[in-house]
Amino acid sequence: MVQIIPPPGILDTQQTHEQVSLIQAIQSALAYGCGLNSSRIEVTALGKFIVLDGVVETFQDAEKAMAIAVSIAGSEYVKDRLLVGRGAPTED
Repeated sequence: MVQIIPPPGILDTQQTHEQVSLIQAIQSALAYGCGLNSSRIEVTALGKFIVLDGVVETFQDAEKAMAIAVSIAGSEYVKDRLLVGRGAPTED
């Protein structure tokens, strides 16, 4: 029988101190330093990656958000799952 062992970080369910620090730094930078509405952007950790998820109004906003995250975490560790447009449901 062959046992497949995933690389470290792939199945981790708890965030490390470093991941939490990166998430908080990116969230703060998005909220206060870039002039875009980040209220619909969620920053999470998935294994060794930081993931930007949610909706932004323009392609330029998506680029700004990614540039900020990359400047903090590094380009090889940031994944973009942002949607552009106002099509996502909102709470009234």
